[in-house]
Amino acid sequence: MFVRKVSMRLKADAASEFIRKMESEIIPLLREQKGFLDEMTLLAQSGKEVYAYSFWESSTDAEKYDKNEFARVTGLLSGRNRGSPPRAHLHGGKLHFSQDGRRVAS
Repeated sequence: MFVRKVSMRLKADAASEFIRKMESEIIPLLREQKGFLDEMTLLAQSGKEVYAYSFWESSTDAEKYDKNEFARVTGLLSGRNRGSPPRAHLHGGKLHFSQDGRRVAS
């Protein structure tokens, strides 16, 4: 499993519009992508920082999304971020189980 982490800073009072865009446009777009498994978005209590994690079957799938679709997502979020555009990082690992049965990534 591979994880893409995207971080960005939002403009003041842009959190609710960001959430709406994620739910109505970005999540549906992700679900159409080959190898996409799930997505988790964390919004700081201040409403000014966002960390979004998307989970992929392989690094190839994640890299293909990054190359072909990420610019489109960045465009959908334009006007809501403050400063530099969203930054993406790819993290990979194998999924295994701990002794107590919990799934953990390595």
